[in-house]
Amino acid sequence: MGRMAEVSARRDGFVPVREMVDSLSVGAYAAVPDDLVLHQAGWTLFTFDFVTSEAVFTDTGGTDLAAQPFAYQSQYRTARRLLRLPFASLGGLAAQVPKPAPILQVFNMGHCGSTLLHHVFNASGSVWCVSEPLFTFELAVRRDELGPDRLGELMRAGMAFVRLYPGADAHGQIAVKHFSQATTIIGACHKAEPAPHHLFLYRGGERWCNSLYGFVQRLGGTLELAPERREFMWGMMSGATPRSRLADIVDMTADSVTIDQLAAVAWALHIGACRAAVAEGVPLVPVRYEDLVQDRQGTLTAAFAACGLGTAGVGRALAAFARDSHEGTATAKSVPVEPLPPEAAERIRAVLGHPSLGLTGDEIL
Repeated sequence: MGRMAEVSARRDGFVPVREMVDSLSVGAYAAVPDDLVLHQAGWTLFTFDFVTSEAVFTDTGGTDLAAQPFAYQSQYRTARRLLRLPFASLGGLAAQVPKPAPILQVFNMGHCGSTLLHHVFNASGSVWCVSEPLFTFELAVRRDELGPDRLGELMRAGMAFVRLYPGADAHGQIAVKHFSQATTIIGACHKAEPAPHHLFLYRGGERWCNSLYGFVQRLGGTLELAPERREFMWGMMSGATPRSRLADIVDMTADSVTIDQLAAVAWALHIGACRAAVAEGVPLVPVRYEDLVQDRQGTLTAAFAACGLGTAGVGRALAAFARDSHEGTATAKSVPVEPLPPEAAERIRAVLGHPSLGLTGDEIL
């Protein structure tokens, strides 16, 4: 059996992703059949609760999450009811969801045009794309404690339930644009949905670090990282990669640790994750942000063709470039930010040039 409750209130303002479920106030839970999620339209998988061993679904009143910059934010804002289903029920339920075609997945390092591409897909009329379902973030950051088998089971179930999101049946092809943290589990994601091709978006090292700094500023952060914020920021940027990976690259106990130093290591990890996935046989098509903005039509035409989407919708897709892809969120471009100071470039090059990384920041995948 599952259990369902009405949402009565929610915490306002910025809510960290891992606090969202607990920030929803709900009434008393009532027992409901597990298969309610299959027979009552409108339920959307939100996340996995590893404290109670349940999947958490939201009823958002039929909101088409593809129209939102970030699905998880919309689910949080519009949730009317919560449905909790035990992990033990998920495999059997997921097996009953029709799966006409594998889901195309968009992996990315963040701050590289991935949300723009999400809007591009939806504007094309060829793809229904949802951006950043929260459950993939939770699986990525818990990958080590879950182990490959459990991770695979939950990922397969989660991706199956994406097909039940309102609007997902509008086109033949479904796409999921992942959180950047999912670059740590590219192989598991592909095994769950083995599409002929997936995309990997990235951008140059220094430009990526600068964009990340702008994002941090929009959320109230600063260049210098206070000691109590360093672990959190490293975990978010690296997808919960153990601190030992920093080794002698960045001294986390130093008097001064800046956002660009940690960002440079995180950028290197994303590049390494893409290369490792390709070496393991994952069919990734790399798309560089610099190419996307310099040659919009040519880059999109190549990406659409590589993924077997056809190119008829590319002309329509170009309309997505006319708007801020983060419009309506706390990280919208309308919020002014400062660029990294000139000395940050030297720090970034020093980090990337470390013998354990051996990169320049200008790598082409």
